[in-house]
Amino acid sequence: EKSFVFLIIETQTNKVVGFSTVKEFSLPDNKAKFIFSGDTIVSQKYWGKNSLGYEFSKYLLAQKLKSPFKKIYWNLISKGYKTYLLLSNNFNEYYPHPHRKTPIEKQKLIDQCGRYLYAKNYNESSGCIEFPNKRKKDCLKSGVCEITPSLLKKNKKVAFFQAANPNWRRGDELVCIGEFTLDLLIKRFFKSISKKQYFKLLFSKEV
Repeated sequence: EKSFVFLIIETQTNKVVGFSTVKEFSLPDNKAKFIFSGDTIVSQKYWGKNSLGYEFSKYLLAQKLKSPFKKIYWNLISKGYKTYLLLSNNFNEYYPHPHRKTPIEKQKLIDQCGRYLYAKNYNESSGCIEFPNKRKKDCLKSGVCEITPSLLKKNKKVAFFQAANPNWRRGDELVCIGEFTLDLLIKRFFKSISKKQYFKLLFSKEV
């Protein structure tokens, strides 16, 4: 049921070393477009590389340019804190949010997305997709993305994720949305370069 697939290919060997998937959908009585991300799997050798994030940003930009007057939402489900941080560290308007109560209209969108994708397992009370009776539900391997007491103390966003999805270890997923706007790419560009590089770019005489 996916609309698009991202493949990470190692150029030296031409082997697939990672992938992610996307499903585009709309909701009844809503003119917005929703981009749902499925699981993202990347070989450990390539953890921390940003090629997938770059391509996903290009994809979101293309969707916005196709429909400039339509709201574009990234809808993701998170069973690990790093997935939640991808949203919270890169989007201005996203929910659930550690420091803002989710507005009623945004909670309605989250609930609609949860029911649309996982009608049998979405719990509106918790905002999570839950699998309490399924022993073999896919979940993070022990030791991967563990939430330690020091991390909880250090990072308020991780602490919020833990509170919002306390059963993430068994594979429960927190349903989230973030609105994609063009200014996000501009901010990301300037965030990715140092002040020195920025001034060099501004005053360079090279064409």
